[in-house]
Order: sequence, then structure tokens, then C-alpha cells
Amino acid sequence: MLGKYKEKELIYAPLLRNMQLLHPNYSFSFIPIIVGATGYVSHNLKEQLLRLGLQKKSVQRLISKMQEQSVSGTVKIVKKFLKFKLV
Repeated sequence: MLGKYKEKELIYAPLLRNMQLLHPNYSFSFIPIIVGATGYVSHNLKEQLLRLGLQKKSVQRLISKMQEQSVSGTVKIVKKFLKFKLV
């Protein structure tokens, strides 16, 4: 997960700097949201979502939904690959 965090930081740091230059009266921050293919989330995802202003009661529901979507997408990819492989 640390690798993905660094990867996103490298990708979005220039955007963050440009946004700050375009809108100096606003404050911008980097909040990575990373969900693995098997639904793994970092231990601090809950705190990061709270920084976005989400309510505590909806954060766990949102994390569960993101995990469910991630696993579902992975299953679809695997099924498509297996179908392709068998033909």
C-alpha cells in the first residue's frame, strides 16, 4: 500500500501545486483513497474519509461499499480472462 500511496502522491502533487497557484485564496490537501483488488484498505482510510467531511456513521458503510465494488470488479476481470483463456 505504501507504494501506491507514493505513486498517487507523485501523480497528484503537480496538480495540487497548480490548483494552489490558480486559486491562492483556497487551501488544498492530498487525501489518497486506495482500495486493493481484494478489498484491502489502509488502516487510516477511515481518518482520511473523515477529513473529507463525511459523517462517522456513513464512513464504515462507504468503506464496505468500496471494498465490495473492488472485489466485484476483480471477479469480472478474472471471469473475462478465464473465458478468453479457454477459447
